[in-house]
Amino acid sequence: MLHSCCSLRRFGCNGCRIPAAVCGVIGLKPTFGRISLDGIIPRAYTFDHAGPLTRSVEDCAIALQALAGHDRGNSTTIRKPVPDYSRELNLPVKPLRIGVDRQFAGLGQPAVLDRWEKALKKLEELGASIREVNVPTVEEFFAVAYGLFAEFSVSMSELCRQRPSELSPEDLPWQLATEWYTRRPQL
Repeated sequence: MLHSCCSLRRFGCNGCRIPAAVCGVIGLKPTFGRISLDGIIPRAYTFDHAGPLTRSVEDCAIALQALAGHDRGNSTTIRKPVPDYSRELNLPVKPLRIGVDRQFAGLGQPAVLDRWEKALKKLEELGASIREVNVPTVEEFFAVAYGLFAEFSVSMSELCRQRPSELSPEDLPWQLATEWYTRRPQL
């Protein structure tokens, strides 16, 4: 008998991948629009995603299969067929290309980095191609982040004013940042 366990998590800035990593479970952030956001309190268009937290990769595939698909009531959902994710778990990884930026790949706890390197080696043994890449620098990242922060701040300030009872404790830092951002002197 198959027993699957799943929790659905809204992505804002904390997402579900980091909590999943800390708790030893699987967290998946699907492509934007793969899962409907219907019923999820909106924070900011660019940040809002929904994804499963599960005990295993197989459970994650089962959950994504159930959650994914076009929602006629949500215009942001993708109008593409949903693949059979469980079947795809058994496909070869040969055409898979994985980009690794060693500038960031060395950040973390030694035990986590060791598992990361072992996973890369295993994927390479299975036929994946590992390539060195260079992602934008931290300065470039923050240049983009400041633009996104403005969108998030406007959305949060509207939510703070109109529906404060819908805010969660994880929203508190964003409430404070929103207050600062909306009241800061204009440059």
